[in-house]
Amino acid sequence: MAQAARLGRELVMANIPPEEIAELHEDAIQRLGTKEANLIDTANRISQPLIELLVAYTTMGFREHLKKREREEAILQRSERELTIRNKIAKVFLTVPDDEMYGEVLTVVLEAMKSKHGLFGYIDENGDLTAHSMTRDVWDQCRIPDKKIVYPRQEWGGIWGRALTEKKTLFSNKPFKVPEGHLPISCALVVPVIHHGESIGTLEVANKATGYDDRDIQLLETIADRIAPILNARIERGEHEKARKQTEEILKQTVADLKRSNTDLEHFAYVVSHDLQEPLRMIRSYMQLLSQRYKGKLDSDADDFIGFAVNGASRMQTLIQDLLTYSRIGTRGNPCEPSDCEDVLKEILANLKLTIEDSGAEVTHDPLPTIMADALQLIQLMQNLIDNAIKFRGEKPPHIHISAQQKENEWEVSVADSGIGIDPQSFDRIFKVFQRLHTKNEYPGTGIGLALCKKIVERHGGRIWVKSEPGRGSTFLFTIPAAEGDGLR
Repeated sequence: MAQAARLGRELVMANIPPEEIAELHEDAIQRLGTKEANLIDTANRISQPLIELLVAYTTMGFREHLKKREREEAILQRSERELTIRNKIAKVFLTVPDDEMYGEVLTVVLEAMKSKHGLFGYIDENGDLTAHSMTRDVWDQCRIPDKKIVYPRQEWGGIWGRALTEKKTLFSNKPFKVPEGHLPISCALVVPVIHHGESIGTLEVANKATGYDDRDIQLLETIADRIAPILNARIERGEHEKARKQTEEILKQTVADLKRSNTDLEHFAYVVSHDLQEPLRMIRSYMQLLSQRYKGKLDSDADDFIGFAVNGASRMQTLIQDLLTYSRIGTRGNPCEPSDCEDVLKEILANLKLTIEDSGAEVTHDPLPTIMADALQLIQLMQNLIDNAIKFRGEKPPHIHISAQQKENEWEVSVADSGIGIDPQSFDRIFKVFQRLHTKNEYPGTGIGLALCKKIVERHGGRIWVKSEPGRGSTFLFTIPAAEGDGLR
């Protein structure tokens, strides 16, 4: 009976619910088997032996039950601990900037591992270990001036270098040999962070008072496994961000160089064209004077030569004027202001009145909007397109139609004609300076007109293109960004 009383005290102290005690007792009876159970019927005669037997079996089951509960509680506590650590680390990864994130993660790990010192680093794009975070006193004693410490792969050594290279966990509870001035290391545990079979980082802890055991290894490996995909995403994001910044810097430098080059080119074109005009004007004047005084007094060849020289000088002067106009588009333009395209078209038709009458051209248009533009350059743009439509006509009098429509955040203006058309293979070529598809004897001009149109459109933040087929006319289209207050009358 003393054993039963002791068992009862153990059950009470263990705070086992009554229903569980009943289950244990029933289990003990089952352990007796049928033969022993029949003895219960004769309990008055053999009660003491039966009680002792029940006590023995019940005690055995109770202790097994206690061990099982202890194991389950240990697993539960470990799981809860791991979950708490994972949540803390996930919060750090999601909320803390890169320059602070590694230190915050290391703080969580050191607390979980009950370790005084540690390191958390990643493998950079060069394959070297970058240790953003070490315990503060390690930095001080080693006199490391910069948070970002890079260890080239060829210099990897010691326990952490082997762990990274061999991709496996290593630890030692024996004191380490360290360089002079380094913090003493009594024990250390190193776990590589593995993602898709490759080492992408390392977690290192050191100087735990009791040393490291299998439970510490399991816990740090679990942390490393949970960190791996998040760390990999963070590394990739950092690499993409770095590449983006480098690309932006290259782009900024390229744009700056291009702007400077364009400015220099525009200045050069202006100076050259301006300085060439005076001597060219003198040559043209004297050649015209020769033609007036000596025409018919010399032989026919001399008259032809003088005529060629006068015509050449005239064409050169026109070319220089066009080049001067082209160079001024970006530097001599007026601010954009509300410009009524109906008024612009009226002025263009007035300028081209004789050309339209001589060619028998018919110019029609849909209602046109008021848009934000440099009015003078808008006149240059549309007049060039209409003049080209008249110039490159077929045998019949040309028909030209101007229309405009708003598409989302821009106005699209079109100038359609019934002229000779353009081969699609020449679409890009026609917008370049001095590019001609026909000889000057077929169609006069300098080859700057459409290049001038393109530059005006681009200055306004738009684009220009053409739709055409040989013998079926052409439609030139350009866009101007829409602004508040734009619209039709």
